[in-house]
Amino acid sequence: AVPATPPEATEPLSYFADGGLATYRDPVDDVTLTVRCAPFAGFHAYRFAQGPCDRMGSAPGAGHFTVSLGTAPRLVTPDGGYKLQSAVRTCLLVDDRGQFGDVGYPMSIPSKRYRGEEIVFARWDNKENTGWIRLNLAPAYPEEYGLLSYSRDLLLYPGEHILCRDTVAADAPHRWSWLFQGKREIGVALDGLRAVFGDAPTLTIAPLGIPALTARVEETPVVWSYASVSGFKVFEHVRYDSEDTTTFAQVEFVLTWK
Repeated sequence: AVPATPPEATEPLSYFADGGLATYRDPVDDVTLTVRCAPFAGFHAYRFAQGPCDRMGSAPGAGHFTVSLGTAPRLVTPDGGYKLQSAVRTCLLVDDRGQFGDVGYPMSIPSKRYRGEEIVFARWDNKENTGWIRLNLAPAYPEEYGLLSYSRDLLLYPGEHILCRDTVAADAPHRWSWLFQGKREIGVALDGLRAVFGDAPTLTIAPLGIPALTARVEETPVVWSYASVSGFKVFEHVRYDSEDTTTFAQVEFVLTWK
């Protein structure tokens, strides 16, 4: 028999492996993080449905994630519009260049090949009351960038903070740029190197690690189509750039809220 009410989740972190989707809800502060990294329609469909529309793609931004504070979105997903580009996602740029498919396709990328970027695992430790999501993102970038490895770890601490740790190594020096997407109407600002998204509630992001970074707020370059999920609202992002070119970077972005 179907239960009268759905069972309550036993852990704050849910992971749907076929769709490459992980969702975390902080049970203390009602903070929600969502990250997806998989083929368009999931791994099963990618294997068995091989038409150009079944294997299409949207803006190339593996590693992109969103964060809401209660019902208030703070890190968001901008419209893809008529130019699909990594610059409209919360992701890493290498020498100001994006991921595979970042060539300006309009609306969707047909027959997009899956290259192996994935959520490696999503784990919850009931004893320590912490969570850990790890992504392997190196396959999402063209071979000519020479990335040897690139992992994104999302470490979840209920009632305290979320830590996004990016570790990337390459065979030659690069300038690294990290983007975090918000909405102008919500408020996107900087306090030194600390990014501030929204007011009451407020999400802040503070970077730690190497290399040294600079920061600025920019308008997200959406090329609008004839329709807009967001209602044609302007998106802005905080952009962190490495001061120098390096072959290795490990930066921790500490997300807190109030």
